[in-house]
Amino acid sequence: MGLWCIWELEVIQQNDEYKALLKQHISYIAECIFSLIRNNPILFSPLKDEQAIDISLAVLFLAASSELDSIKDWFGELLSRIKISFKANGAYPCTLQDYMELLEHPKTNTKEYLENCTAGSILFSSIGFFSALFNFDDEYKQVSEIQNEFLEHCSLQLWYPDDESEKGIYIGERYHGLCLSDFDFTQKKDVIIGRVLDECKETKDFENLSAIKYGVFPLLLMSCRAYRLPVPMQFFENFRMKLT
Repeated sequence: MGLWCIWELEVIQQNDEYKALLKQHISYIAECIFSLIRNNPILFSPLKDEQAIDISLAVLFLAASSELDSIKDWFGELLSRIKISFKANGAYPCTLQDYMELLEHPKTNTKEYLENCTAGSILFSSIGFFSALFNFDDEYKQVSEIQNEFLEHCSLQLWYPDDESEKGIYIGERYHGLCLSDFDFTQKKDVIIGRVLDECKETKDFENLSAIKYGVFPLLLMSCRAYRLPVPMQFFENFRMKLT
């Protein structure tokens, strides 16, 4: 809803009174999101790695609403709890999908089990990139510490559409797109930002997606959420320009 409101604010031509009401509604939605998080502490402890999709959608809306301080606080608490879960062999984020396996996770406290459940991740690469992009220094350091201590084996990835994505992204086809992988968050933030955004410039297929071409970007985001596809990093390119 928030992203559709932002889209409407961008496309509406006149009617200043309506624009003012729309901005108030966007602020209200942002506050609702944070109230939801504050009142449901489980949202500080993602269990499935694919919850990166929902986190990315929230970050996209909240950053566009100039709520960076609130995002930073959210990430700080989220990363602290994740680190405790890894240390205590608690319910750390994993790639398991089966409901019963998730209920029993973690089954054992072995290195083999951890590596199997965390072989790849879009969660930590997304949070790490956002922390770099928005200059969240403490949170970026936390991602680096989690990677070094618990996830050296893990392939940290971000997703980009390719020339097959237009055919499949709106109907739930999953075998399209490409991944940028093997992130090292001990590197400086500018290195990470540069790598992610350089790839955005190299992969032109995002611009050819019909939802982007015809100016209805929320349709693409709705499809990502419905079919559990990562949010394309091209949506975050403009924030680099706004912050510099």
